[in-house]
Amino acid sequence: MTIRNLLTGFIALQAGLMAWGQQSAFLIAQDDYYETAMAYYEKGNYGTAKEFFLKAAGNEGYDKNSEIRARSAFNAAMCAISLFHDDAEYLTNKFIGEYGYHALVNEARFQLANYFYASKKYNNALEYYHAVDRQKLTAEKLSEYHFKKGYCYFVKDDFDNARTAFYEILGAGSKYTSPAIYYYAHINYSQKNYQTALNNFLKLTGDETFGAIVPYYITQVYFLQKDYKKVIEFAPGFMEKVTEKRVAEVARMIGESYMQTGKYAEAIPYLEKYMEKADYVTKEDKYQAAYAYYKSERYEEAAEMFGKLSGGSSLLCQNAFYHLADCYLKLDRKHDARMAFASAAKMDYDKHVQEDAAFNYAVVTYELSYVPFNEAITALNDYIKKYPSSRRSDEAYNYLVQAYLTAKNYKMALESIEKITDKSPEIKKAYQRIAFYRALELIKNLNYKEAITLLNNSTMYGAFDADLGLLADYWKAEAWYKLGDYTQAVANYIAYVGKPGAYRQREYNLALYGIGYANFQQKKYAEAAEYFRKYVTEMNNAKVNTVGDALNRTGDCFFIRKDYYAAIDFYDRGIANETSDVDYAMFQKGLSLGVLNKEEDKITVLNNLLSSYPASNYADDALYEMGVGYVALNNPENAVTNYRQIVEKYPNSSYVPRALVNMGLIYYNSSRYNEALSVYKQVIKDYPGSDEAKGALAGIKNVYIEQGNVDGYFEFTKTLGTFAQVSTREQDSLSYISAENLYMTGDCEKSSQSFKRYIENFPDGSFILNAHFYKGDCNYQLKQYDEALKSFDFVISKPKNNYTEQALLGAARISYNNKNYKNALEYYSKLAVFTETRANMLEARIGQMRCNYFLEDHNKVIESASLVLETDKLSESLEREARFKMAKALLANNRPMLALEEFQKVAGEVSSIEGAESKYRVAEIYFKRGELQEADKIIAGFAEKTTPHQYWMAMSFILWADIYATQNDYFQAIQTLQSIIDYYGNSSDGILDLARTKHKQYSDKQQADEKVVEQKDIEINIEQ
Repeated sequence: MTIRNLLTGFIALQAGLMAWGQQSAFLIAQDDYYETAMAYYEKGNYGTAKEFFLKAAGNEGYDKNSEIRARSAFNAAMCAISLFHDDAEYLTNKFIGEYGYHALVNEARFQLANYFYASKKYNNALEYYHAVDRQKLTAEKLSEYHFKKGYCYFVKDDFDNARTAFYEILGAGSKYTSPAIYYYAHINYSQKNYQTALNNFLKLTGDETFGAIVPYYITQVYFLQKDYKKVIEFAPGFMEKVTEKRVAEVARMIGESYMQTGKYAEAIPYLEKYMEKADYVTKEDKYQAAYAYYKSERYEEAAEMFGKLSGGSSLLCQNAFYHLADCYLKLDRKHDARMAFASAAKMDYDKHVQEDAAFNYAVVTYELSYVPFNEAITALNDYIKKYPSSRRSDEAYNYLVQAYLTAKNYKMALESIEKITDKSPEIKKAYQRIAFYRALELIKNLNYKEAITLLNNSTMYGAFDADLGLLADYWKAEAWYKLGDYTQAVANYIAYVGKPGAYRQREYNLALYGIGYANFQQKKYAEAAEYFRKYVTEMNNAKVNTVGDALNRTGDCFFIRKDYYAAIDFYDRGIANETSDVDYAMFQKGLSLGVLNKEEDKITVLNNLLSSYPASNYADDALYEMGVGYVALNNPENAVTNYRQIVEKYPNSSYVPRALVNMGLIYYNSSRYNEALSVYKQVIKDYPGSDEAKGALAGIKNVYIEQGNVDGYFEFTKTLGTFAQVSTREQDSLSYISAENLYMTGDCEKSSQSFKRYIENFPDGSFILNAHFYKGDCNYQLKQYDEALKSFDFVISKPKNNYTEQALLGAARISYNNKNYKNALEYYSKLAVFTETRANMLEARIGQMRCNYFLEDHNKVIESASLVLETDKLSESLEREARFKMAKALLANNRPMLALEEFQKVAGEVSSIEGAESKYRVAEIYFKRGELQEADKIIAGFAEKTTPHQYWMAMSFILWADIYATQNDYFQAIQTLQSIIDYYGNSSDGILDLARTKHKQYSDKQQADEKVVEQKDIEINIEQ
């Protein structure tokens, strides 16, 4: 039952009227109007009763002041009040006015006050309550009087008068006592007289009407008094009885009380209930729940809740980040912890939290070996600089030294350490290591000069790490060798192998091998052979490529020095090693046997070469040398057979014109003149201007002479232009020889001019081909690339000759360097057809691949890269480039899974730019396929590696942020992007712009998902 229902009844008034009617019946029994009125009244027909009471009150048959007229007027007014008639006030006041002396006047005023009270006209009610003489009221009506008067004041917000009125009946024991206690307590509650309110609310805990309401207020009072133990003792017991609209608020108070008493686990169910039932939940509410989870060691739930508080900037956010970081540490999610610490450290609302977060961020970053943008070193340096007097400064400094020593991002670590003007011994030690490994990165990326500088810097502190000091000499030698400074390379190699301790390093043997090659390149063959042999000995003749190669090179050294028996011995050892260029060793052994006039042995070895390696690059060489051997053994038919195989099987071989000339000579010596003329003329036609063409012309002359047909010879020469005209040949020859002599001296400046004059004077000269090639070569060396290209094009335009291959190579390189990829591709394609050397074949294939790549002919890239990968003994860097370009082409052709296979083969290392981009592409492909966990794993692994290619690391981090955002984890997405914004050093490559754009995008989404709703004041309603 509501309070208002209790207060608006008039049952008491009606009962009173009936009692009065019974007591007075003997006085008015004779009055028909009055008796009729009472009869209707007793049946509850107040309207008809009122009419007869009014007639009785106006009956002039009675004295105006008679009791019956007075009581009839009173009863008519009471009927009007009962029926809430508009004339109730009029009739009552009329009665009071006419019968002011009557005993019922006080009752009339009281009932009229109640009438206005029931009509909610509280000002009118108060007016009449004030007119009532309370001394004349019965005890029950006095309680009613005080309660209703107090309620009128309460409604008017006159709490002082209301409280006084309610106080009058707190112990009365009437039906108005409980409501009076309730309102009295409520007034004290609203006026913050909490103890008085509490004392009275407690009186109502068992009340039928108020028992379900007051526990809420009792809980609130205990809570407001901060008597949290009382809240915990009192409130949980009535939670089941709490009305739905109060559940959330009561649960909140219980939960907070448990929190205040350190009972975090007990708080959680109530805080969860509050968040479930509340219409809105503030950030403060969420923080409290998160903290309860945190203190209860429920770190997963705590992390999730703290993560929802990451938007904006406030003390609450700072603390949320700080505790979130600790949750992640407990969950062994250090990567996430470091980002949360970073966020807390950026806010200065709580200086202590800020400092502690900054320190922990730096330490966790160091522990993770997390250096994609050199964060550990930067963070530790920043901490030491910002908090020089911190109790942790020594600890931070020690971490910094260790960070330098273990840094993987050598480029950025070096930049950081070089800013320190006064380097301590620990920093110098770190510098030695960092400079050394940065130099190795530069060598891998072909930046040899800068690498040498860093290796020199590293050796300034060689005393700290003797092994690195030794290795610095070795790698300097390697860098000098790559730069083509073989003298300096030998000096550094020798310095390395001569130092104590070098012998126990694995690079020692490689240094011997390097010394051998550096001397070989300088044509110091005796010294080269010495070190190649030392290398083979130190390697115990192991069956590895480098040992097989060293044996072959030793054989070459002896061959060049004409010690053929020694050469054969080492070629035999190279063949037996079975690891490197066995076909080459067999061919060289055959040549050596030929020089020693052991033609039969020579032919046997070369036959073995052809049968064992039919696809060898030396097949045409072997056939030619076998032909020479058969001639020496006076077996011309077999010689012709071998020469013919060259012409038929290897039409692009440089041996073809020589084989034809030799066949012509065999035919001539066998008096087979017509056959001789045929092959000689074929040489002159297909290879005009070549040395072989000149030999063929001499052979033709001899054939015509033998046939007695000198005129025929003259007629034939007339068809050949100046090439065969005796009258101009001498002048032609002298002009050419003069230019050639200058060329042989190495004076390209003068010889190129001489060749130019020769070409102008003898455009069809006997040496026109030679002149164009040598001129092109000189122009190339002088960097006169346009002129060089003209001469190379002339050579290329002629039938295959001795210079075709080199001219194609030069023309291709010029066009490629000029970024004329279309023309370069054409040259490289022809080179691949005409070349007879493995090196040029590889360059042709690489050139085709690169040109197709730049021309964005993806199908051709795939095709040419495949050919590169088929090449024997491909270097690591070239294999990486080929696989990378093939992967990019496959990706462009919308074949991501095939691209993925190739990218994965390249992504094993990230020191090279191809490896770094490949690592990103692998993650990107997984991301686009929706395999977020795999993409996340790839990027996490990338972050733990060192790479000098920060662009691709940053792109991976941006992709990482996209992965988090896809999973609605905007906190991690935003923090990942923030790490780029804070630490990425290049402001011109678009990374920072992209990171900032995505940072705003995800921040806006997070804020849209986590709108903060203002907490409203608690609204007190006296009804359930």
